[in-house]
Amino acid sequence: MYFSKMIFSKNKGFTLIELLMVIAVIGLLSSIILVSLKGVREKARFAKTEETLRQVYLAIELVRDREDKATRYITGSWCCECPCRGVGDLSTLPDSHSCIVNLTNCFNKLGLSPLPRDAWGSPILLDENEYEWAANPCRRGTLNSAGPDKKYGPAGHDGNTEAYDNDGPRVLVPMYSCR
Repeated sequence: MYFSKMIFSKNKGFTLIELLMVIAVIGLLSSIILVSLKGVREKARFAKTEETLRQVYLAIELVRDREDKATRYITGSWCCECPCRGVGDLSTLPDSHSCIVNLTNCFNKLGLSPLPRDAWGSPILLDENEYEWAANPCRRGTLNSAGPDKKYGPAGHDGNTEAYDNDGPRVLVPMYSCR
């Protein structure tokens, strides 16, 4: 009787090594899940920013149709985003910075207030390329997001390339009179 009680009580719990193995497996699985969730969050930010760009584009279209003017004549600017090129992290610029002031003025004239921002906190960037180049007067305007790095690159002023950012979403705005 004593021997059977001894065997029974030995099999009652887990050993320390078994518990450590279970904890290690749970830790490994949770780290894999957390890494995959980071990718999902970033994809969600891209989707949210793309939707914001589409909504801003539609708002601009409505204003252009109502005013019967090209975007640059409504905003009074050839390039609202130009002061924002190459200035660093756009999400941390103060309201007094020329980039933010210029974009705020342009979007206010389009009836879009407050200044639209992407999912990373940077302002939406607008370049009204209409009639800018004699060789290509019907060049499309652009709505851009600086993307996750929150920085916006310089323009390639050769008539064919626009200001760029390789990691942010972008929408081409058709030329008003050349649709």
